[in-house]
Amino acid sequence: MTKHVKVFYVPFSRRGFTEDLLKTAISETKGNDYSGILCLSPTPGKIRESQRIFHKLTKNTYIPPGMMTIKQLSKKLYSLYANKTPISRSIIPIIISRLSGKGIGFSSIISGFIDEIKQYCPRKDIETVSKELKAVFEELNVPEEGSKRAMETIEIFRKYQETLTAQNLIDENDVMAECPAIISRHNYSPAILILDGFYEVTPSEELILKSLIEHTETTLILMPYDDNFTSITNSFDDFIKNNFSIETGSVDPETALPLPLSEKRLSYVSYPGIDEEVEGIARHIKNLFISGRCRSLDKIIVAFPKLHVYYDIVQRVFKRYGIPCTFSISKPLGKTEPYLALTAILESITDDYPRLPFSRFLTSPHFKKMPALFREWIPQISLYSGIIKGKNSWLGLSKTLSDVKSPALRDILPEIEKEFKWIFKKLKPLESLKDRGTFKQTSEALHKLLSELDFSDAEDIDIGEQASDILKDLSLIDNLILADTGNKGGLREFIDSLRYVLNASEKEAEGEGVQVSGFFDLRGAEPEYLYLGGLKDGDLPSMPEIDLLLPDNVKTKLGLVNMKRYLRLQQFIFQWLIDSSKNLHLSYPAMEADRLFLPSP
Repeated sequence: MTKHVKVFYVPFSRRGFTEDLLKTAISETKGNDYSGILCLSPTPGKIRESQRIFHKLTKNTYIPPGMMTIKQLSKKLYSLYANKTPISRSIIPIIISRLSGKGIGFSSIISGFIDEIKQYCPRKDIETVSKELKAVFEELNVPEEGSKRAMETIEIFRKYQETLTAQNLIDENDVMAECPAIISRHNYSPAILILDGFYEVTPSEELILKSLIEHTETTLILMPYDDNFTSITNSFDDFIKNNFSIETGSVDPETALPLPLSEKRLSYVSYPGIDEEVEGIARHIKNLFISGRCRSLDKIIVAFPKLHVYYDIVQRVFKRYGIPCTFSISKPLGKTEPYLALTAILESITDDYPRLPFSRFLTSPHFKKMPALFREWIPQISLYSGIIKGKNSWLGLSKTLSDVKSPALRDILPEIEKEFKWIFKKLKPLESLKDRGTFKQTSEALHKLLSELDFSDAEDIDIGEQASDILKDLSLIDNLILADTGNKGGLREFIDSLRYVLNASEKEAEGEGVQVSGFFDLRGAEPEYLYLGGLKDGDLPSMPEIDLLLPDNVKTKLGLVNMKRYLRLQQFIFQWLIDSSKNLHLSYPAMEADRLFLPSP
């Protein structure tokens, strides 16, 4: 089969090229079955944009093309053709913590190290990585303390990999490493492959793309290009040229010219604080819609370098202004009301039912079969009773509140005590695991309780299944051959692990309206209107977190992302946005409380 690989080097200022590629793919497909088209993009946000464009281009009923990221593709193929059990990324630090005896915080750093090694050294075994790392440390005269910590991490890496192999488990990076062989073995061959907006990929991703292109008849590659940023795009460009005979696609020179300043709407505003900044953005969007200048809210993107700082404020303010919005990623599950109520159950049992967490659990609307009396009366009972904690205190409310002035509350107390006996009976299996329960036992008991109380959320119909999957992941921990770290288990350890998993877990958001995203999620975006807020010094450009295992000069020598490249990547994305956006609104908060901020340089 003749391979046709066509590369389009697209200037930053050229808009709408994704639509052009999709039109080409549609024109080369007979009928309304487009399942032979595979479109890969670097971010879920870019995928959603491509899906909207494709739907607009096809008028009739159709079978849609495959649109996903490289990681999503690898997971899909692995689920179809392989048999090991994939583990969630969020439980890896917990596994490492139990293997090594180190805290979850440092174990998450080790997890990041393993992730980086697997992405950038996909065909090297642990022994080879260990020898190369040792040689680099010696060459750069890294102090023994630093090199010793890294070499100890290699041994933990080895133990982690052996543990997964023994239990027939596999992590996301190894799923990606298996993907090229799966493509070849099962002859996975799309009719048309579109690579939309990639400018650098890891060696692990290169192997997947190489195998895909080799099995695809026609490949169309859109590569953003600027003479000032060849240091960013050269590696991907060289990868394509060194492995395939390519045809260079033409770009209309008229459409590639930068938009004249007279036609470009650009504003840069300093607001007194974060709340005022979000209010200003919301007012501007509202005026756009009312004036008729922008009726399609999905053409608007609002982005912040540190989205987590703005998440709740944007949600609150946009709701007040009646602006529907969708976040590129959801808030961490551990910060959402349903899961705060869930962890309150375990906190209550562990600490002998303290008033605040236990009340949160009893009054939560996310337990549909919880007695309605609790939601109605617990706030008053908490106020009048003075209970600090204690199971017996909750069961003895008639004595505690015998002198309460409210006749209605006095009359209802016997019924409330009856309901307390009912709920404590439900909690008894978890109580019995308080000191010595394994993760598997606790997960099963908690899963049963959630089913009995009908744990649910009106805004997320999948929350029951989601909670079940998280508990299933945690129960896997007991099946692993783990080191004896002296930890006796029990609810406290389970709570710490569950809270970590919840805070590390996010869900790809779906919905309509204004798109709200983080800065790195903007890769390849082509919004009609872009509001880039939070541009204060230290947030953009931001520095990478300090690596406690690999010094920056070691990362440079190994070909990993170092500080210089990390800063250059941010400059690349920012310049791409500046050149491609027709309507650009930049802003930053001048202060928060008594802290003054400087604008981004």
